[in-house]
Amino acid sequence: MDEDNTNFALDQIKYMTGKEPKRIDSDNVLTSVRNLYEDQGQALVLSENYATVIGDLDTYRNFAQETKMVASFHRTEQASPEGTKGRNICMSIRSAACMIV
Repeated sequence: MDEDNTNFALDQIKYMTGKEPKRIDSDNVLTSVRNLYEDQGQALVLSENYATVIGDLDTYRNFAQETKMVASFHRTEQASPEGTKGRNICMSIRSAACMIV
């Protein structure tokens, strides 16, 4: 998930809990998932699409059963006029925070 959407999800978590979430940055999604499984964090913020793809991998085929989605955030943004050729384009992103159960 890109930085803007990650920050949006973390801001939502802070708003919901009243606490600043501790952040552990990883190089990629699979490293983040491994870190979650190795107890190097309490939750993983990722796109719901990534959660589906992770469950398709042999190593994490039980991802949906072994984790629990504790929060879901939806964000819609208007695309900038440059490069849209006059079209009205919105981008919708759904993020999730997952925890090991």
